Amino acid sequence: MRIGCCTGIENYEALCDLGYDFIELAGMKVMKMSEAELEDARKLIAGRNVPCNGFNAYCDGALPMAGPEFDLQKARDYAAEICRRGKTLGIRAIGLGAPLARRIPKEFDRATAAGQYRDFARVTAEECAKHGILLLLEALSPHVCDVVTQTREALEIVKGLDMPNLRMVLDFHHMTRAGESETDIAYVMPYVKHLHIDETAENDRYHLKAESIPFYTRCIAAARACGYDDTIAIEPNASKAPFREEAGESLRILRSILGGSV
Repeated sequence: MRIGCCTGIENYEALCDLGYDFIELAGMKVMKMSEAELEDARKLIAGRNVPCNGFNAYCDGALPMAGPEFDLQKARDYAAEICRRGKTLGIRAIGLGAPLARRIPKEFDRATAAGQYRDFARVTAEECAKHGILLLLEALSPHVCDVVTQTREALEIVKGLDMPNLRMVLDFHHMTRAGESETDIAYVMPYVKHLHIDETAENDRYHLKAESIPFYTRCIAAARACGYDDTIAIEPNASKAPFREEAGESLRILRSILGGSV
């Protein structure tokens, strides 16, 4: 299993030095790069043997995936541009998370919202296919959004659209916060191409901590029991120490679990 970290391009060289297998960049930040900044990032990545595997954090709330401001043409235009930038950086996959883009007013019809999200996923996957990029749907917990808040909902969309480049990222943080078991995952694993993991504390996401090794071990063991041997990325939103210190500890923890010695 290859280990990566969701972080900014400013931490890329530190990540390489620590021994990570890949970096995962925030799509919405890549979209804000100038062409010169994008080229600098491309050159930086090309100069080291650590690829950019893909993007998380697809967009912010300015591009609604559902709701009264939903616009399918804007969704397609955004997808076309993020895929162009992703191709420049050599990415393999794009995760479709983005909680701020999946919040809708209480009075908005939930069935309509679900259909809009499905259409958003379809046109985004169509644009990704033009560049040989996987689109990975991600269920997000009801604590952060209103649309597709259970793993089975995301799986139903993937199965229903039946597109060869449309699969899933499984996020253990969102699963557990949604009340789902981190070990009851066999039903979805044939469609999973990427994993996210983190330390959840104080309603935020952090790098991994030694005291939670039993939880991480259960998550990884459940995925491995299904034959999964692809990519896993630590996805922190916050930090309490310098990047090198926290990312280094996270890598040591995951390597010890994957090596069978904890």
